[in-house]
Amino acid sequence: MTFGRGALLAGVEEPAGRDSRTLRTGLTMMLRGCRDRPLAAAIAVGCALINAVCMVLAAKAVGWATDHVVLPSFRDDHFPVGAAVVAAGFVLGVSLLRIVTIIGRGVATGVVQFGGEAADRRAVVAQYLRLGVSWHRRRPSGQLVSGVVSDVETAWDPMQHFPFAAGMAVMLLLVLGDIALVDGWLALVAAVLIPLVFAANLLYQKVLAPRARDAQRHRAVLSGLAHEAVAGRQVVRTLGITDREIARFAAAADESRAANRRMGSAGAVFDPAIELMPPLAALVILAVGVARVQDGLLGVGALVEVVYLLITTAIPLNVIARFLGVLPLGVAGHTRVRRILEATERPAAGQHALPDRAGGVGLELTGAWFGYGERADAAAVRDLTLAVRPGAVVAVVGATGAGKSTLLALLAHLLETDRGSVAVGGVDTRLLAPEAVRRRTALDTQNAFLFADTVRANVTLGAPGPLRHALEVAGADGFVAALPDGADTELSDTAQLSGGQRQRIALARAVFRRPGLLLLDDATSALDPLVERAVIEALRAEYAGDERHATVVLVGHRAATIALADTVVFLAGGRIVAQGTHAELLEAEPGYRALLGAYDTAEVLG
Repeated sequence: MTFGRGALLAGVEEPAGRDSRTLRTGLTMMLRGCRDRPLAAAIAVGCALINAVCMVLAAKAVGWATDHVVLPSFRDDHFPVGAAVVAAGFVLGVSLLRIVTIIGRGVATGVVQFGGEAADRRAVVAQYLRLGVSWHRRRPSGQLVSGVVSDVETAWDPMQHFPFAAGMAVMLLLVLGDIALVDGWLALVAAVLIPLVFAANLLYQKVLAPRARDAQRHRAVLSGLAHEAVAGRQVVRTLGITDREIARFAAAADESRAANRRMGSAGAVFDPAIELMPPLAALVILAVGVARVQDGLLGVGALVEVVYLLITTAIPLNVIARFLGVLPLGVAGHTRVRRILEATERPAAGQHALPDRAGGVGLELTGAWFGYGERADAAAVRDLTLAVRPGAVVAVVGATGAGKSTLLALLAHLLETDRGSVAVGGVDTRLLAPEAVRRRTALDTQNAFLFADTVRANVTLGAPGPLRHALEVAGADGFVAALPDGADTELSDTAQLSGGQRQRIALARAVFRRPGLLLLDDATSALDPLVERAVIEALRAEYAGDERHATVVLVGHRAATIALADTVVFLAGGRIVAQGTHAELLEAEPGYRALLGAYDTAEVLG
């Protein structure tokens, strides 16, 4: 069965690394994360080390209490109050110190882990905004979302175990050293048993990791399908495919249940075994130790201390195994994030700025070619040569697929020519600083995107300026005033807008910036002819009057829109076939005349 957006939200699944580089890369990642936040990392690791020492000290306290409190009570039939107070105070003090270090380690580790996640997410989103349109076209939106959310989270997930694992590794060394000081034979037995318990933990993680990844993938698919069902509820109902969607979701739910069951089955087998292994190891030590006590080679308190230490090794072994289990997934997530951050496919940029004077900017295309594929004969636009004087209004007309949107994207420097050049204000766009292009250019497309914010915020984007004037030019002042809170109305499900209203707010946003270059890509396509006529008249007064404070390049198909232009550029097959006034092209260009006639007929039929 094929799933929709949910499958994309699962991200790109990559196998965990199996070679020796995985561990080295993973540890390098952890150390780099600690280096970025040295104070928090030092606190986390320091608390973990102190906690490890405290666990060993607690075992020594139990052994001391056995020799000085428990045994004398049986042997002398007298309870040694002083020794009991000392033992209780020591155990209590060590326990309190452990509590403090556990809290400190958890908080400091969270600072490192979540601070790193936040920094990487900011970096990935910033990189998305810098990368070119072509890079984005080759990747589905679900994969991009996964890069910001799932991949970053997976990359930093091992950090939550790293300080703890480091402390527990030190604890294991202390345990073996302490047992060696107590009795060499017991140390030899422990040196054999502890690696066996550790190996069992690693085997558990190896079995569990792929099942956990599979369960996570199925949960992502299920979440995506649920999102589709909610977002597309109107389409589902009107097309009568409710039963089909329910069956599709049920199948995904069954697969998710099966994946969770496989993961649970592994836990059901390994969890009891892992829990039993340290006590069983302790029994072996106890059997050997009792014989040593009977021979007078070992004290009872020392044996109790060793058994206690061995039982407590279940904690460090589990923590280290868990860290090593999630480390390959973290390396895979880190690799995917690095690929995004190291991508270089973005429009070329220099340091030049556009003239700071008010007014429109001149445009010049010289033999410009651009294609979305690798084949030269598949170019979207080819050999475009065009000169536009500052303050001119140019209409770009052509059939679907003629290259109109590509032409505007080249002018906005969202795309970079494969051959030839595009100059804005007399400077090649490849030499302009990115902020220079963005500050003087406004692109408004037919797909009007609005933020989940107020009308005011959507138009002004937080900048000061004449909001009312921008709304009036875009023909949006009337319906915005009728909204519950006017321009301060939140654009959400409670404030539904039609497609035409959304386009007018987006147009107001472009007008508000008072750009030197205004690019309108069918920006009034959702407006009915009467409303569009009013908007076009306002745009004509704003941009085609005597002031000419902006250069306008617009894509349109209605005569009212095209009539706004001084010059019409007619595209066909990605080439400029003809250019001139609207009247001149109607008379001299049959293709143009036929296209405009078809549009007019479609409007009448509509």
